[in-house]
Amino acid sequence: MEKKGRIAALFIATAMLMPQIPAYAEGNSVVTDNGITASVQNAEAGETVTLELPEGYVEGSLVISYKDSEDKTDIPENIEKQSDGSYSFTMPDHDVQASCLVNTEADKYIVVGTTSSYYVRNDNTLEVSFDVPEGEYSSAEASIPVRAHGYNAKNMKAVMNGDEYQVNSGVVSGTGTGIVPGAANVMTITNESENGVDYFYNAKSYYPVTASDLATLTLTLSEESGQNLWSGYRDGGFTGEAADYSIAWKITNNPNDRKGASHSVDEQNNIITISSNDGAEPGTCSMEYPPR
Repeated sequence: MEKKGRIAALFIATAMLMPQIPAYAEGNSVVTDNGITASVQNAEAGETVTLELPEGYVEGSLVISYKDSEDKTDIPENIEKQSDGSYSFTMPDHDVQASCLVNTEADKYIVVGTTSSYYVRNDNTLEVSFDVPEGEYSSAEASIPVRAHGYNAKNMKAVMNGDEYQVNSGVVSGTGTGIVPGAANVMTITNESENGVDYFYNAKSYYPVTASDLATLTLTLSEESGQNLWSGYRDGGFTGEAADYSIAWKITNNPNDRKGASHSVDEQNNIITISSNDGAEPGTCSMEYPPR
């Protein structure tokens, strides 16, 4: 009996020292970054997953991707924007990652570009289009990453509205001042090499993997621009009687009103009316829309 007791005590002590294995979570994982919140962290194929976007979300920058069985980048089915500003998608039978860009600078406006093709070489010019909203801007900073084969760059040039931007191994960067508000601003990229430099594009295998792969144009608002009033709330200086200053900025980025306010848009007369919800003081304000 004494021997059996020693064996039992040894077994209990050994079990206590063994690492605790967490319970298995069914389904594939949903990985998010930059403040995105997912309705679930794991989901079975076919389930609907909802993503809540963070404050400062850059319109058009949400990237939801996964690697298929052939290790090619793909996107889930049924990606849809909901009335509250969130997004939903159907979970594939693979792990998914969701990322986005966030703008935290009051005097900046970020535009996500669209590429005309997935490569540039001597017989194929690449165009990247940026839809610049109405407003007054002092400069534009471009960022266009390369997906692959940057070593094929040969005397590459990137020009938009008369401004030439820097090209280093296919990566486009630099700042220009030629900006056309309220229109599509197109950057033309050329390459003298007969071998192509690859960029991210809206097609399987060429989809962006994360939001950092997106082509962007960061606009700096001029000091005279009326658009500054939209971000004045950051310093508590927004003028008006809106109980929630952040709603002035939210209107331009996300239709989801929060923190005690709602809004309506009179497009015919260019007026936005911001109203406090029940219990939020002190009432209603209105302003010109779009800002100018």
